[in-house]
Amino acid sequence: MATINSIFTTARSGITVAQTAASLVARNLANQQTPGYAREILPIAAALGGLGVSAGASVGMRATLLERALQTATGRTSFHESQVNHLTLAETAVNDLDGVGLGSDIEDFRTAIAALAANPSGTSEREQMLSTGRSLGASFASTRSQLDASASNVRSEAVSVAGQVSDLASQIARIDQRVRSARPGEERNTYVTQRAALVGTLSSLVDVDVRTNDDGTIRVSTAGGRTLVEGGSASRMVVESAGSPTQELTVSFERDGVKLAAMAGSQVGGALGGLIAAHEDTLMPAVQQLDALAFDFVNTFNATHAAGFTATGAPGGAFFATPTSTAGAAASVALASLLKAGDIAGASDPSAGVGDNSNLLILADIAGQGGTLASGTSLPASWRGISTLVSRALVNAQDGAEFEASSRDQLQNLLASETGVSIDEEMFNLTLAQTALEASSKVIAAAQQMTDTVLSLVG
Repeated sequence: MATINSIFTTARSGITVAQTAASLVARNLANQQTPGYAREILPIAAALGGLGVSAGASVGMRATLLERALQTATGRTSFHESQVNHLTLAETAVNDLDGVGLGSDIEDFRTAIAALAANPSGTSEREQMLSTGRSLGASFASTRSQLDASASNVRSEAVSVAGQVSDLASQIARIDQRVRSARPGEERNTYVTQRAALVGTLSSLVDVDVRTNDDGTIRVSTAGGRTLVEGGSASRMVVESAGSPTQELTVSFERDGVKLAAMAGSQVGGALGGLIAAHEDTLMPAVQQLDALAFDFVNTFNATHAAGFTATGAPGGAFFATPTSTAGAAASVALASLLKAGDIAGASDPSAGVGDNSNLLILADIAGQGGTLASGTSLPASWRGISTLVSRALVNAQDGAEFEASSRDQLQNLLASETGVSIDEEMFNLTLAQTALEASSKVIAAAQQMTDTVLSLVG
């Protein structure tokens, strides 16, 4: 038969566990919105010798597989989202839908040449050809400037994101050191929560693979296999530009002061991978193609213009300033120095006089659909190719961001249902704890009454 002392011991254990359970409910509710937090449960078992109950250290209900899936979905979403803003700005530079832009200026220039061909002696038509030629040069330069600025902004942001990755890796490594030495229960769970939030942020910047070690610490590596965090220490990520003309971005790592081998930008993933992809696959190709187009067009147009003759029979010279190289050619498109209306070489025959428009017809073709540049395509078609490159990349980024965000949100909801804090469930657990506390208190009260009765009988 149980002694009065054993009754007290059993009841006291019930009160202690009930109070601990109530405190855990309060902790869960307080951290309901804390990033990285997983609801904690209290392991309860019979006490040694069967006298009452005992509670172990609280355990966080983490779902490792779901967390990994969410990290992957987060990285994919950020990959596309990081491109949208930059490509949107770039797309405004190549979009002629509002009637303003390089495409419109190309057509205006061709129209002005055709108008002069219809009236070779017209003074206003000659001035209009020069005016539209200037506008065309300014439009080439403006378009290139906007595309180049978008690419430059991407490079700056990529360097900044790499710095954020390095900072997060350092923070995770420091917390990992604390996890290793933390007491089981609330202390360790607090550090694990902080670490989970940091890993979640890190997964939006680069694709990561997270593996848990036997001592509770983690190993974080990139999708390309480079280690970011291991053994309580972190690597530093570095993004560098190769310089002109391609400005190619490279990603490398430094660990303990030693620079490790670089990895391909396509292996980075996350927001940083998206930035690199926008830079390497869209923005810099658009800049380079625009330079090549300007170089090709100016040289082709100048060669034809120089082969013609003015109204006075003088040989034609360069219409546009001759670019020195393909790189940067779009930024330097301008009328030839000192070019005047009378210098336009509209004739193919030096003796034909002012009425000869045969060279103007060829020049109009070069500026229009019928002309063939050295690249084998026309000026408008080449420009449409550049415009399509940027516009298509933007549409793909927008569609990708929308699709991946939906997948990410579904995984977030699923993870929340598995590991998140439910107010209803916590209220039920609180009710159980209160009931257990009341029951244990009644047992103690009854035991105390028994003790007082026995003592009164003995006394």
